[in-house]
Amino acid sequence: MTRRRSGLIWKGVAQIGSLFALGISVLGLGQPLYLHFTQEPGQIPVSAQVWQTTYDQGQALYNAGKYTEAYKVWGEALKQAEIAGADQGDGVEQIGVLKRLALLYKTQAQHEKAAQMYEKAVAIATKNFGAISPQVAQLFLELGRVYTYDAKNYAKANEALEEAFRINEKLYGRESIPTGDVAMALGSLRQLQNRYEDAVKYWVLVVRIGNVLEPNSISCCRIGPRQQLAKSYMSLGRYEEALAVDRELLEMVQKGAPNMEATVKAEYELCLKKLNEQN
Repeated sequence: MTRRRSGLIWKGVAQIGSLFALGISVLGLGQPLYLHFTQEPGQIPVSAQVWQTTYDQGQALYNAGKYTEAYKVWGEALKQAEIAGADQGDGVEQIGVLKRLALLYKTQAQHEKAAQMYEKAVAIATKNFGAISPQVAQLFLELGRVYTYDAKNYAKANEALEEAFRINEKLYGRESIPTGDVAMALGSLRQLQNRYEDAVKYWVLVVRIGNVLEPNSISCCRIGPRQQLAKSYMSLGRYEEALAVDRELLEMVQKGAPNMEATVKAEYELCLKKLNEQN
């Protein structure tokens, strides 16, 4: 009988979330990868069944803290994923295992190896989905985060994040949630690089996206970017602009996030003090 693969659910490879309202497409690392096939006569291909079993065994070992054993089992799953990928033709099984191996390397502070797993995943996704695709953009974003926060390789982080930004801007436009998600990562990177002028540009974009898409929302995803924007202004000595942002923040948290009022008020008062000293 003819087998037809109609769908694939990426739990752990592609989940639906949001930058501002938990609604942005992300390729997370949090959950096991499960496959869903519509087949005739309703059976999952043998190669996928074998791969899934091995993948789950590796996950169980990882959860138990047995990292050496998990590495061996996921290594075998990667070999099986190559067979499953040849059968199915999109490489998502390989990407799934590579992402788990990246997580394993991160857990053991082998951050360059974690980045290498993502680079391999990017290559596979580019081959199967095209260079300008949501899958490739999201993997570049995750690669950039590994280089930013784990490997501390800011030059490579910049390359990956700027590529993710370029792809999402082309796919969705500049003022969109996926582009804003990458802008947040770039804003954080620029702050770590002490490139505050550039950081301001990205945080301004993120704030603008939030204003357009969630104009009446008061959430940490709208508050956080404003806090980072104010900090960037402060680092540049632009205290009046920082104070204006902090004043807006204080009004926001007083209305809808009272648990953050003390923190924001302290930031506001510090900015006011710096401004008075400057004058």
